[in-house]
Amino acid sequence: MIVKYLRNMGVSSIGLWGRSMGGASALRFRGPVVARVIDSTFSDLETVAIEVVQKKIMIPAFMVKVVLSFIKDSVKEKVKRDIFDPPTVEFVKTLKQPVMFVASKQDQFIDCEHTEKLY
Repeated sequence: MIVKYLRNMGVSSIGLWGRSMGGASALRFRGPVVARVIDSTFSDLETVAIEVVQKKIMIPAFMVKVVLSFIKDSVKEKVKRDIFDPPTVEFVKTLKQPVMFVASKQDQFIDCEHTEKLY
């Protein structure tokens, strides 16, 4: 929506910057942009959800997967989309514009291995 507005205002070159979940959104965006800066995002939502819950609450992975399955089914029923498919890492393969990836080894939320997979 904002890209359409900027185009209507005469802006000819648009770049996207997204951090964390916004980074995944910026990677998935299919509109006309010239470049993207992706800061500390995840390579796939299911993996990062499991990692974050295990770090913060220390729940076993199998329990997190059960809860995620319920969430996935609920979202799919309401909006007819699988929130985990395709993984963000699959979108990177289709991009034609330059992408700068940024991550920190000290990030305590998103492991920098996600950015390495995306790169």
